[in-house]
Amino acid sequence: MFHMIKYPVCLLFGSLMMISSANAAEMSPGTIKFFEKEVRPLLSEHCWSCHAEKEQKGALRLDTRGHILLGGESGTSVVPG
Repeated sequence: MFHMIKYPVCLLFGSLMMISSANAAEMSPGTIKFFEKEVRPLLSEHCWSCHAEKEQKGALRLDTRGHILLGGESGTSVVPG
């Protein structure tokens, strides 16, 4: 049951990474500050243990923008825009 709740939450916060443009150099300081303070800790606590460099359940990796855009076994996880 917890996994069913955890998965959409991870995708929601992962999608926040896509709000701004393609790379951090083009993001506003406010967007970067918000991501670092609000989003990164949630991804770290709830998503990266199963979806990062060392392990990718469902072939889904959420630790970089490029990997988020690739999606996983069930398809696209985030659509930018």
